[in-house]
Amino acid sequence: MVSKRWPTWLILMGVVAGGVVLFSEAAETEKPMSKSENGLELLRVELPDGQEWALGKGAVGRPFIARLLLINRGDGPLRIWDPLNSEGSQCASVELTDQTGQKTVLRMPALERSAGTPSFVLLEPNEVVKIDNELLRATFETIPPPGSYTLTATYENALERSGPIKNVWTGRLSSPPQKVQIVDPCAAKSP
Repeated sequence: MVSKRWPTWLILMGVVAGGVVLFSEAAETEKPMSKSENGLELLRVELPDGQEWALGKGAVGRPFIARLLLINRGDGPLRIWDPLNSEGSQCASVELTDQTGQKTVLRMPALERSAGTPSFVLLEPNEVVKIDNELLRATFETIPPPGSYTLTATYENALERSGPIKNVWTGRLSSPPQKVQIVDPCAAKSP
């Protein structure tokens, strides 16, 4: 069920942009992965494109998504930065760790503010926000070579206030590790 607080056109814009979709979920049976003191929890990370990814120089490979599901387990509403604006565009990230311990952080490109004010997503108690990161578009310093990796997703924010917006959730949440495989883009299987 989509939150009734958001106009339909805004929700559809988020879906088309691959951004954020809100829905209510009791989620009483889900096992917590990482929870903040004030109730925000990283419920889980979904990998809808599977756990074998093609990644190469110059955005070569097929798209793959890491979907972070955040839930408000608190008693009152929480604000997080909208992932489709400059404040929230880099809150979610994915870290790949190879078998030697070498880490590569994949983060979505920063969005620049051309006009307007910051925006946030208001999460009511037990409401879930879904943040899709299309990792083929992510920025990273070095290309992870083909091999086995441990993936950990992180949601982090240190900016409590921007312009007229204040009392935004701050902190850091991390998911439990998952195994993924990076393959050579030329050797990758078609979806």
